[in-house]
Amino acid sequence: NFARDYGKCVLFVEDLDRLAHGERNAALDQLSYALDGVGNKDSETIVIMSTNNPTRINPMILRPGRIDVVIYLDKPDEEAVTRLVRNYGKDSLDPQADLTGVGKVLAHQIPAIIREVVERAKLRALTRSQGSSSIVVAQDLVETAESYLRTQTRLNPPTEKEQDFMYQF
Repeated sequence: NFARDYGKCVLFVEDLDRLAHGERNAALDQLSYALDGVGNKDSETIVIMSTNNPTRINPMILRPGRIDVVIYLDKPDEEAVTRLVRNYGKDSLDPQADLTGVGKVLAHQIPAIIREVVERAKLRALTRSQGSSSIVVAQDLVETAESYLRTQTRLNPPTEKEQDFMYQF
């Protein structure tokens, strides 16, 4: 309603799977009707939706006419991880650091996790150097990544459905 009343706009819906999962119900019907209304000839609204869990989205939401384009972004491979680490680390990162190890550890993780690991590695570098240097070396990144992923796995073990989805890659 806001988008319709406002006129020209771009509407972002993050984590669509949290809103559009499960069996058909009143909330899903309302969302599908809203998406149907966005596509009318007079509409100047663009809806961009994101999800990290596409398998959870009810197929009725994804049918043509409601969703015009689906763009699937693979999770970063080892090379992309190293580029992201360099980008997030900027001047805090040892320019000579061999990032192959952290690339392997963080391959197929979402960019938010990669950024979190870099931020935590900055703290590890300060601790390691007892505050005398904030330069992050490769070992800081690998140890931080391994520790972070172990902790996340303990806190959020994947469901059986998520494990099946992960093994497809």
